[in-house]
Amino acid sequence: MKISTKGQVTIPIEIRNKFGLSSDTEIMFIVTADNKLVLQKKDPVISKGQKLIKHLTNKASVKMSTDEIMNLVRWMIYVDSNIILDILTNDRLWYEWSASRLKKYSNSGQLIINEIIYAEISIGFEKIEELEEIIKDEFFKLESIPKEALFLAGKVFLKYKKQKGNKTSILPDFFIGAHALVKKSPLLTRDVKRYRTYYPTLDIISPENDK
Repeated sequence: MKISTKGQVTIPIEIRNKFGLSSDTEIMFIVTADNKLVLQKKDPVISKGQKLIKHLTNKASVKMSTDEIMNLVRWMIYVDSNIILDILTNDRLWYEWSASRLKKYSNSGQLIINEIIYAEISIGFEKIEELEEIIKDEFFKLESIPKEALFLAGKVFLKYKKQKGNKTSILPDFFIGAHALVKKSPLLTRDVKRYRTYYPTLDIISPENDK
């Protein structure tokens, strides 16, 4: 092939077909260490929202028994912020576990977040539009915290203060735990200490009991 007077190059159709190059494919020229010029297909930019969606739409990597599947069909699963942030930040220790559990529980259950979790995971996004990509019923459903849970969170905070807690306002975990407990739904989290302490009857899915 030759370069035209305008600096253009026509890529033969057999090469375009082999490498999936179309009229809207972005390509770039790279100079290698041995001074060769290489034509390379540019990877598409994937937003963080799209990355998370990819995890949820891929087939689950964790096998479930028939009993687990039947139980999950009736479940709404509340997802703690740390699970989602593990994926968004490529957490070295928890990425694989959190990603596999989101796949597992999104297959047959509805993943729920609330306003507190929304605010906490927003730190992983630069634009609200990217976060909104995942706030859809087929991925995550945003549910408002009911008054009963708000009331319970306040009572739990009083208990925390009586135990010499040093925070001056209600902790986010108190809202999240109260919400899941009032809805009688499990909470998917890997940070269980505070939930175990203040919501002992809460059904928790964690690395301790879901390996």
